Amino acid sequence: MPFLYARDPVVRSLVPSLTGLAYDERARKKREFGDDVPVVLLTGQHGTGRSAVLDGLARNYHRRLPLAHVRVVPAGTTAGPDTARPVPAGGPEAVRAADLVEIMERLVCAFTPDLARFPVLVPGLFAVSGWHAGDAEERDAVCARHARLLLACGLRTGEEREVAREWAAQVEASIAAHTEPAAGGAEDPEDVDSLPVTRAVLRELETLRPLGPARQWYDRRHPTAEDAQDADDARDALVEVGRRFHRGGDYRRAVETDLMAAFLQEVAAAYGGVRRWNREPWPLILLDEAHTAAGRRFLALLLDHRAAPQRPVRERITVVATRLG
Repeated sequence: MPFLYARDPVVRSLVPSLTGLAYDERARKKREFGDDVPVVLLTGQHGTGRSAVLDGLARNYHRRLPLAHVRVVPAGTTAGPDTARPVPAGGPEAVRAADLVEIMERLVCAFTPDLARFPVLVPGLFAVSGWHAGDAEERDAVCARHARLLLACGLRTGEEREVAREWAAQVEASIAAHTEPAAGGAEDPEDVDSLPVTRAVLRELETLRPLGPARQWYDRRHPTAEDAQDADDARDALVEVGRRFHRGGDYRRAVETDLMAAFLQEVAAAYGGVRRWNREPWPLILLDEAHTAAGRRFLALLLDHRAAPQRPVRERITVVATRLG
């Protein structure tokens, strides 16, 4: 099997021109492409070294810029070790993600708090990652993800498993304390399992950080008053974010677009002032196995935002992804 074609030009010329940092020496390089930064997509069969290129980039750029190394696994993959596989000493291991929301959770964990605290994106991620009431297995899996975010954002301290257990207990108690029959049967039958969880998750999150800025941001993008299910939800754009996401279809796609917009906006905001003056390097995202559904969706959302005629923000995030083909 031939090795990946043009590996050296990619890692020693193209990527340094995107990051502004040399590949294997502590030196700066001229950044090119302005604000129209391309996504680098490495395509090859099994055994051609696609993942090895990302491992090398992770090793050489570790601690030199904000870096996230994510391996996308097929949806429904059972939870395994947090890391996908070891890489040569000196670089971070790739962490697993099975869906778009989990990819974005991994990015937050990699970039917070040093780069940004994501006051808009993080509440959105909590709003969409609930579970169906009564499904203990789904609850435990989601709470493990919530625990990672809580720890990364400095909202909780302790061991991840214990934080997840305590969080699940708090949310379940909040659900029990606030469960009331829907007035006049107004609740959408498709939402009866997920909405109480979404509301409880947001109540508990709000005890740890303010959610007002996030509510205002999502409400500006999709005003909730017209189609909210009840008066309480009409005042809470984050509950509507969760409801729309769980309804699927075009509703979910719109929410995914919002989450990507929040991510890009908050990263771009972090590069004003001192960072821009000092020409600090922008983040590097290494996305392995991007031919999976979640990987394709992440890249499509990113490219859609960059291709918009009127881009609200202009960021210089470098993305290097691999694809089987």
